[in-house]
Amino acid sequence: MTNFVFCVILIVYGLGDDNMKPKISYSIGMRALKNKEFVNAEDIFKQLIENDPNDLKSRFALAKLYYDTNEPFKARATFNQIVENTSDRIQTFIELG
Repeated sequence: MTNFVFCVILIVYGLGDDNMKPKISYSIGMRALKNKEFVNAEDIFKQLIENDPNDLKSRFALAKLYYDTNEPFKARATFNQIVENTSDRIQTFIELG
């Protein structure tokens, strides 16, 4: 059943709106994380981040994955990227007034 659902999602993903693709990929990554398919989840979140470096939701999910898989240094580095990215945005808003 899981393979069938995965195939349906891939078909929809291939035919769907480009704006929906990151949301669908994120959902697939979260399902993989929930099912403890850590390598698949990591690959999906890394691809999402590569496509959109400002995707904080995917960065947070990747950091959680690293934390859950007992990789504290990778988790910390990823959390630091979130803080840096967020700090840059806050500074920009402050400068804009």
